[in-house]
Amino acid sequence: MIQAHRSENGLWDLFGRKHGTVTVTTINGSDIFGSNSSSPTYSRVDRIEAERFRDILIDKYSGVMKSDKVGEKPNDAMFHAEATALLRAARKNGGTLAGQTLEVFADRPMCASCRKVLPKLGLELGNPTVTFIDHAGLGLTMRDGRWSN
Repeated sequence: MIQAHRSENGLWDLFGRKHGTVTVTTINGSDIFGSNSSSPTYSRVDRIEAERFRDILIDKYSGVMKSDKVGEKPNDAMFHAEATALLRAARKNGGTLAGQTLEVFADRPMCASCRKVLPKLGLELGNPTVTFIDHAGLGLTMRDGRWSN
């Protein structure tokens, strides 16, 4: 599904390399794709929501998030494909992921910023159980604000 999404949306550079990261999850029978903020599929609504949740996470989790240079690591995770998929899924589900168990597939490995920030974002979205599976089939599961594996 990710390859088809890339092809349909022109998410390749001039040399045929992947442009950014693409993720996909399914909620209530709908496929939800995530992209990073430099992707042409990233919307103004995505940016507004990422900034809003970044500010919430900075206020609540100062030990994880940077408050002095908000655009730097690890805060940049809010603009990555993994976070976008979660935010879009929550939007599709009435603003919450409470009670949900999701698998999010990505076509690249997860970065260090996402490893730090995503569990806290999960708490703010209703504490779903989410397994992120990368292009090599490696999975990480988050719940209760931390990684369980």
